[in-house]
Parts: sequence; structure tokens; C-alpha cells
Amino acid sequence: GHHPGRHYSILSQAHDNARKRTGAIRELIKLSPEFRAVFPNVKPAEGDSSHWTADSFTVTRSNIADQNPTLYAWSVHGKGPGSRLHGLVCDDAVDEKSTRTVELRASDSRWIRGTAFARVFRHGFIWNLQNAWHAADFGSELEAEGWPTVRCGARTSDGRMLWHERFDDAWYAATSKKVGFH
Repeated sequence: GHHPGRHYSILSQAHDNARKRTGAIRELIKLSPEFRAVFPNVKPAEGDSSHWTADSFTVTRSNIADQNPTLYAWSVHGKGPGSRLHGLVCDDAVDEKSTRTVELRASDSRWIRGTAFARVFRHGFIWNLQNAWHAADFGSELEAEGWPTVRCGARTSDGRMLWHERFDDAWYAATSKKVGFH
């Protein structure tokens, strides 16, 4: 809302996930009275429909010659935005399937670092949000390199499952063993 002329991207392992997140933000801008109360000047760009699609959207901004979207949905190993980015949100950029082998983990890590991270301006931001799928997955790599990390465990401080209606102790033990957390 504060910088409508900037460019951002949401990167997910599956393109449909990136589209869902981009679409949710697009609908918030378009329909939320609360958003409009805080950012009354942020509106969908007018003109042809290419400014407001399932993959991207553009808000009204002062540089009308800028052809790049405000927010772009992007998938790992997929076609990315044409512009440099002021911010990148990696939201489930790795998943259970993509972390099963050393080779798959290395391939995604190389691509995310070499392609997606390389699109971000020097003073831009990169956030990585993900489930822990393996003890050596992308999030664990970043944490080992000193990236600020917040871990939210599956259990409360007294040992109960946070979502006990869906996940029990047997599920936790089996999943911990499967992904390499003991």
C-alpha cells in the first residue's frame, strides 16, 4: 500500500499455490473496505485486462510506462517476472515431493538462489515460509547460513499437539522419523 510502484512476487513449488496467494491479495485490494480505509489510493490499474489476471495484477501507480505487474505468481523452475523485484515471498517453495532426495533438494536450492533470489534488488526483502519437510531442506539450509528463522513447533510447551483434532502422537512420531527429525 505504501509503495504502489514497486514489484513483488510470491514463489511456490506449485504454480496453483502461488496463484491462490496472489489471488487472495488481489481480492483483498479489490473488495476489502478495511484495506481501502487504510490505503484509499491503492486501486486496480485501469486499462486492458492484462493488468488483473490469475497470475499477476497491477495497481494504479504514477509511472504509467511501467509494464511490469505489482505482484506476480511464480513457481519454482517456472517462468518468472520480467522485472527486478523489491520483495520476494517464498511460500512453500519446497514441498514433500521436492525434498525426498539429495538431488531434488539441491536442484531446487540452486534454482531458488540462482534465479529467484537473483531477481531481488540488493535492498529488497526475501521471506521464506515453509513446512519443515526434511532436516536438510531449503529452510534448514537458510537457517544454517544465519538467516533469521522462526520455528513454530507442532506441540505446545506442555507437549500437547497444537492441532490435536487432526494430528495425534502416532502421526507426529511417524512424520518426525520420515522427515529426519528425531
